[in-house]
Amino acid sequence: FPFCAPMAATAEAPPRKVVVFTQLSDGLLAPNPTHPERIVIKKINAMGAHDKFATVELAGEEIPPRTTIGDIKEILVDRMWLPRRYRLSLYFWGKELDDDSKTLMDCHVVTNSELGLSLVTRKHAEMAALRAAHPLERVRIASYKVVPFHVDNVSSETTVGELRLSVHTHLHTPACYIAVVDWSAANNDTLIFKRGDQLVKDAGAGGKKKDKKGGLKVRNLHNGMAGTVGNLDSLVECKVALEETRLFYGGGWPLDDAQTLGEAGIVNDDVIFLDIRRPAPFDPDPPPPPPPKAGKKGKGGGKGKGKSK
Repeated sequence: FPFCAPMAATAEAPPRKVVVFTQLSDGLLAPNPTHPERIVIKKINAMGAHDKFATVELAGEEIPPRTTIGDIKEILVDRMWLPRRYRLSLYFWGKELDDDSKTLMDCHVVTNSELGLSLVTRKHAEMAALRAAHPLERVRIASYKVVPFHVDNVSSETTVGELRLSVHTHLHTPACYIAVVDWSAANNDTLIFKRGDQLVKDAGAGGKKKDKKGGLKVRNLHNGMAGTVGNLDSLVECKVALEETRLFYGGGWPLDDAQTLGEAGIVNDDVIFLDIRRPAPFDPDPPPPPPPKAGKKGKGGGKGKGKSK
């Protein structure tokens, strides 16, 4: 068969040039002389896709000129309340931005660019180096039932019990309230809160807690608005007992009151989770229980049918 005949020797064809994605991105990203005015960071989940529930937008004064990659990572740690045990990696056009000293302009990031964020658990050697470089001075407390806050003046020798006492003191200074209904002021611009928002007493001018009409001056921790609430029935004071609080670290490991923060492996500015066993009193007047069901009766009002004689 002619198809089986040996082919004549020909000159070798030049090797085909393979263009990888990083080379393609480097060619498309031309140097940009202006600083980006807005960028979007999307967290990448375990499947490599963007997590739509973990998106951060930075614009205006949040990203001043000469903002570096390291500055962006610190902003994300503070904005998204990311634990320090995670190492942050940023990606742009499939290429990791691994030099924290470079600016956004050096990385060719333009306005409205999207960056990918990936979290990697630090190894034990990295955690040890982090503890040595930054002594423990502050921790962040996160919870699903109260607004997150910071606790200062702590050290590696501080016990979990002492930290829990500081957390309990913070929850009651100043007095904290939980909104049970949606409410807005008459002019609709001084104070607005929704059901479940956390509010605290706002002394205001003169240090007075109440105005002349007897209304309570409060400040909404969710939107920063302050004003006077005349109807106190819309608020419920949040009182939490010390024994009702519990602290967790890492992947949900409970912290024992006797151990120190250093023994628990907590680093500076790390995140500790607060759980309140008793739920917040959202409804001061719970509905009455349903009436008990009546007992079953037989036919004829419980009386058996007799036979006629």
